[in-house]
Amino acid sequence: MSKNHRRRLLIKTDIVSYGTRDDRDQRAAQRNFIHLLDEAAENAGLNRKKWFTQSSGDGEFAILPGREPEQRVVDDFVRQLDSALGHHNAGVLPSTRIRLRVAIHVGVISPADNGIAGAAAVAVGRMVDCAPLREAIAAAEPADLALIVSDEIYRGTIAGRLTTWRDDDFHEVTVQVKELTARAWIHVPRGGLSPHGSPERGSRGHGGPPGQAAARPHEEAQASPVVVNTFYGTVHTQGGTIGISNG
Repeated sequence: MSKNHRRRLLIKTDIVSYGTRDDRDQRAAQRNFIHLLDEAAENAGLNRKKWFTQSSGDGEFAILPGREPEQRVVDDFVRQLDSALGHHNAGVLPSTRIRLRVAIHVGVISPADNGIAGAAAVAVGRMVDCAPLREAIAAAEPADLALIVSDEIYRGTIAGRLTTWRDDDFHEVTVQVKELTARAWIHVPRGGLSPHGSPERGSRGHGGPPGQAAARPHEEAQASPVVVNTFYGTVHTQGGTIGISNG
């Protein structure tokens, strides 16, 4: 393989409903979007300063250096990004929330006169725009993020148990966009529904270390026992209190 052709991990991220915002909200969304990506990468132990990135206003295409571990990107980075989005969105108006579609793929790319060339770079862009991913984030309104990974990522990293994701966290879809027809896998963390229609195992309030399981909901407090005494005749209660209920 030529030194100009490298196998790299690729991430394409897009802001949901960006075009519906006015100019001021678009500027704020772009600023917050970059901050959230930086925060998630730092918390996942990744060095975004070494990433090659192309911005598009409402999204970003990133090529990661070979030293960034794939499992950490697929697992820790996605979890940290979802956590950062949850904290950010908890303090803003619903109209200014940031929700993301995220696609992750791996393949051979090379520099070109107007950017990057390679089928993998095209594929990750098609993945983030595909109908199944758009439908997944639209159907899971509480969710802040919808993730799609290529079949190569799913089988090599997730089904291979190299992450804390479970393989049944994802459901299989077919990506059909323009010239691309490919198998991929979708997961909507925490806020949405799992592929089986049950609530996600994670908790929106979970913001612990990467890979840490979400805390269980508090068990319902047991009702205090009720003691009922029935008295007949005169009752003397010096220093005591009697409560009376009419039912």
